[in-house]
Amino acid sequence: MLFNKLKGTIRKPLAVHIVLSALPEILLLLGIGLLHINTAANESTEELQHFAHDMADTQAKTTASVKLLLQTLAKVPEVRSGNGPACSAFFVSLLRENSSLATIHLVDLKGDLIGSASATGQVNFAHTKHFRDAIAERTFVTGEFLVGVTLKVPVFTFGYPILDDKGAPRSVLLTSIRLDSFGEQFKRMRFPESSFVGVADHNGLRIYRHPSLATLPLGV
Repeated sequence: MLFNKLKGTIRKPLAVHIVLSALPEILLLLGIGLLHINTAANESTEELQHFAHDMADTQAKTTASVKLLLQTLAKVPEVRSGNGPACSAFFVSLLRENSSLATIHLVDLKGDLIGSASATGQVNFAHTKHFRDAIAERTFVTGEFLVGVTLKVPVFTFGYPILDDKGAPRSVLLTSIRLDSFGEQFKRMRFPESSFVGVADHNGLRIYRHPSLATLPLGV
């Protein structure tokens, strides 16, 4: 080693001189590294704000469209009369034209299925927030993020009551939108690698994550 060959008092001063002579370059590299970190952090913050704004804007526009759709459906004679088979066929055709919708159901006041675009058999929605709120408020309501009762995929729900001539609920229209669109929006953003977007319900349970991970299941 070079320092081992140096004798006496010259060794330490020379070593100090070498370190000090390299110090500006070391500090410059450190400064550049910190600048890149700060720049990346600022860019990520801006992207996150942009993404959050896009999600909120998409949700607002989707909610307005769903409200108009349910208000229109509530005036259809087959829906008002509770004709299950006719409603099911009609709802299926609507889903083909509205890819953002996950499904459409018509249920009675007990939450039991009357007609549906996707479900059959014994299905009940009495425990869901959008069903209960639609009956209680007697108007269009937004529900919550949840794993769909029939589709078993992450959705956001909406409800609209069918009222009789006296203004009392006689049945309820239920629909939902899939959360996949959040993942598509997320992929268009320039977030650092290993970033993800997640959605939890009001109980803090995970109901959506993009990208998904087998080690992080939904519902926990």
